[in-house]
Amino acid sequence: MLDLRLAGLWAELFEVPRQEWDAELIGWYLRTAYSQGYADAMSQVDRAEMREDLRRIDVERPEAA
Repeated sequence: MLDLRLAGLWAELFEVPRQEWDAELIGWYLRTAYSQGYADAMSQVDRAEMREDLRRIDVERPEAA
């Protein structure tokens, strides 16, 4: 399941011209995405709550209909 809450982060990466991509830049985005996912998971009291939040977000997307 793709976490749509990280879409802004990935969209920002794709705004950077591809010729400027290097291991340091990609690594920064991967670490940031991992950290955000970890923080989100740790903030949930009930483990199923996060899964339900992600499903709700997916259902609300216009292209999901």
